[in-house]
Amino acid sequence: MTLQIHFLKTLHVISFDIPYPANYGGAIDVFYKIKALHEKGLKIILHCFLYNNKKIPEELIKYCEEVLYYTREKSVFSWFSFTPFIVQTRNNKALLERLCEDDYPILFEGVHCCYYLSDNRLTHRQKILRSHNIEHQYYKHLAANENSFFKKFYFLSEAWKLQRFENKLQNANYILSISESDRSFFAQRNDAVMLLNAFHANDEVTVYKGLGNYCLFHGNLSIEDNSSAARWLIENVFANNDIEFIIAGKNPNKDLISYCKSFKNVQLVGNPTDAKLIDLISNAQVNVIYSTQGAGVKLKLINVLFQGRHCICNAKTVVGTGLETLVQIAELPTEFINKISSVIKVEYPERDIVLRNEILSKRYNNAKNAGIIMGLL
Repeated sequence: MTLQIHFLKTLHVISFDIPYPANYGGAIDVFYKIKALHEKGLKIILHCFLYNNKKIPEELIKYCEEVLYYTREKSVFSWFSFTPFIVQTRNNKALLERLCEDDYPILFEGVHCCYYLSDNRLTHRQKILRSHNIEHQYYKHLAANENSFFKKFYFLSEAWKLQRFENKLQNANYILSISESDRSFFAQRNDAVMLLNAFHANDEVTVYKGLGNYCLFHGNLSIEDNSSAARWLIENVFANNDIEFIIAGKNPNKDLISYCKSFKNVQLVGNPTDAKLIDLISNAQVNVIYSTQGAGVKLKLINVLFQGRHCICNAKTVVGTGLETLVQIAELPTEFINKISSVIKVEYPERDIVLRNEILSKRYNNAKNAGIIMGLL
């Protein structure tokens, strides 16, 4: 008789934000990662930073042994530190003290949470960094699209600080990049870099039969990249035709709301519920995605490919994702217009649904990707 002993592993997860409700890219990846790891039998001690007056949700305790919350100290002195502001403000002694109470591995969700990555008291711990983005590139992009002098200065200084801070990433035992292009970048800073595709809310491809009668663009509209993309699509693609265009997303600004009202065929749906957004994605004839930022992975793309019909996007939306064969690529306004016109009255082919299932089940399977993390512990 063979005696089998199963050791139930425990993991500290440090999240830059409370990952519930999971209503934007980073939070979605963190929440569904925690859920998938819990389903694998992993015990999770979750550490979250409180900001933006978020309420403390009960949902997280379903998947975690312990959930701890910390405030971000946004004092004026944080602005003058050589440490990036997004990192410096997550310096919390209570967090370090709790980490030092045991010797469990630590998963740092984003560079934001890496203040203690190189701390001597954690030298002998297994430390895994989940990179959600190449942060210094992201902040340079924000600066390039910002009109306010003070905001532009902040974004540029933060980009410079983040680029310097990236030297400390060599202290991680592993870096788990969210895209292939990000993996190539981080491989220059750490020898142990692996691709770990994004976690998400979908279990299977559910493409509706029949035809929709509108095109949809969705995203967090409080982010300038998404708001600018919506305006670009209206001005260059939908302003001069009769195709109904719906823009949906979180916290649209007043300028975008006013701009949309200028067009009879454009409708703005602000702050849709999860159910409403799924309904909009599923019933659209064409999901249109446009982005000027190539780093990371667009979670909206994953949702569209699991839930929607035709998907037309620019190359920066899919770079490094391995999903290029599942979308139609357009760059110029005329390319978007022509490709939308070619599929606006065409049912989504069954063969393409099969192809989506094959590719997404291999690359974007939450259970498989949770297994990659389990294998490292």
